[in-house]
Amino acid sequence: MGYYDLYKARTNMSGETYKDREINQLKRFINDKFLKSPSYHLAYISGVEEPRGFHIYDENAINKNPNKKRILSRPNETFNVGQYVVWEDNDWLITNIDCDSTVQTKGIMQKCNNQISLYINDVLHKIPCCVDSAQMRLLNTDSNKYLEVPSTDVFIRIANNELTQNIKRNDIYKIGEQNYRVSDISDILEPGLLILKIAWVAEKQDLAKYKIKILNGDISISQSQQLFLNVEIYKDDEILTSPPPYSFISSNENIAIVGENNELQILDLGVVDITVMLDDDNTVSDTIQIEIIEDEQNNIVLKIIGESSIVKGYSEQYVVEKYNNGIKVDGKFNFYIIDNTPQEAYELTIIDENKCSIKAKNNNYNIILRVVDKDNENLFIDKEISLITLF
Repeated sequence: MGYYDLYKARTNMSGETYKDREINQLKRFINDKFLKSPSYHLAYISGVEEPRGFHIYDENAINKNPNKKRILSRPNETFNVGQYVVWEDNDWLITNIDCDSTVQTKGIMQKCNNQISLYINDVLHKIPCCVDSAQMRLLNTDSNKYLEVPSTDVFIRIANNELTQNIKRNDIYKIGEQNYRVSDISDILEPGLLILKIAWVAEKQDLAKYKIKILNGDISISQSQQLFLNVEIYKDDEILTSPPPYSFISSNENIAIVGENNELQILDLGVVDITVMLDDDNTVSDTIQIEIIEDEQNNIVLKIIGESSIVKGYSEQYVVEKYNNGIKVDGKFNFYIIDNTPQEAYELTIIDENKCSIKAKNNNYNIILRVVDKDNENLFIDKEISLITLF
């Protein structure tokens, strides 16, 4: 590597200008100290799959507010107003950015104390929000001082995104245990946020009622059986032809789970509960119980029903029945005459797959009718039939 290449490599690492070098040096210094700070925490931020490291600390060291925190990004990372942070099992909304430099981003996040529920394309979205009441300053004539008292005006801060843009004026939402109507919306007062002004109403939020059902019901199947679970989702008692996403949970994954195309994957014998629920609302669910039993040992028996003799010039029908462990089952068969009787002595006619007829054309012969199971050529039954005269 030549001197010029070494020079370029050094400038690429440190920056091509004095300002770049100063900034990069500051970034390296902050990164070296970042993880060692007691305010360092891992948290999830909306739009990013993996957790990130932040400094999260009290906004005011003296007057601490547990519902508001200052958040500081690592160098080369940033965040925006309206993003959600999941930290210490709580949802926080970034409400303000007071420093967004080339080195770091610093802002304020507020703990979400409520959520708004709305369905979009039959998918329930529970969106965290910050609910605040306005404060009014009233003059106390006795002390000649102003008093801070709650106002009946209630405001909501919520992220301004594709989901929340479905919120409209006059919509009613259940927040806490009460219902509120949206009387006004602003997307310009605090860019990145929607500010909703709401007021209590007696009218309830009109949310569709969803129901999910596994149509198979409780069932007992053998270990080798194949089973597909048939699921229907109802919206206000109407079946959805394009249902929202749902998932299955097994009470014992060592016995059975549900795989692709809702097929039950059997792993062992036993009893298992299979629960299906909407991905966005696990309160909409249904559960069935499935018992996995051992496969029965097949005990197949064939039976030919028909006379053991046929008078010359007459015909007899022969019907074949198939039994498995004493229970009659469907069967399909082939019919043959297997001895050396000349064909001029009889006429064999196949009527269907489990029935035939034989006509005696001569007498003084014994023929053997063999019936073979089409599903298993090694399974057959013979019947000896005498061809006789009437006198």
